[in-house]
Amino acid sequence: MGAGERRGGGDKGTRKREKRKGYNTPSPDSATTGKRSKKGAQGSASVYHHVEVDQSIKVEQTHRHTVLAFSDGIQQVILIPAEVKRACQRELRNKGVKPGMIALRMFAAGILLLLEGQMDSIAGLTIDIEYEGKEGEIKGLLLRFILGWVPGFPKEAITFQQIGKKSGAHRLAWETHRGARKPNRVVTVEELLQYY
Repeated sequence: MGAGERRGGGDKGTRKREKRKGYNTPSPDSATTGKRSKKGAQGSASVYHHVEVDQSIKVEQTHRHTVLAFSDGIQQVILIPAEVKRACQRELRNKGVKPGMIALRMFAAGILLLLEGQMDSIAGLTIDIEYEGKEGEIKGLLLRFILGWVPGFPKEAITFQQIGKKSGAHRLAWETHRGARKPNRVVTVEELLQYY
């Protein structure tokens, strides 16, 4: 079912499922499509997407800009300037954040800025593996704020795996990094630090 399509009808069991509220009650098609529908106020169905998240230039590489993007039916791209990353690193060091956690906090903060205002349309995230073995810490940092935006958002809806070059998120991040497209947002130091 595409991003602009609507869904209704079906048997009683389906209609009951569609009346349920919250992210813990996916509809029957979510396991195969990564998208869910929920009844709106007018009886229409909203479409939820499982998006992929990719990064171009790691946040700890402070001599170059970082780009974060997600895609799959909906898309968003942000750019974190090199000077913003350097200032954020200095501030986190001054706050006593351990060196090994600075990159993880900046990466998670970047993803949260990418997701701001978008979670009403997102059923799940697959994040590219950038910091192998640190997925649990990153997920915890994300859920601190995502659960404030969407209470009941399931922890298992955030997964990590290698995002290939054919991914829409990879293409968006790379095109923005090359200057072939403009980001939806250029991040400031204050914005990045708000998710510290």
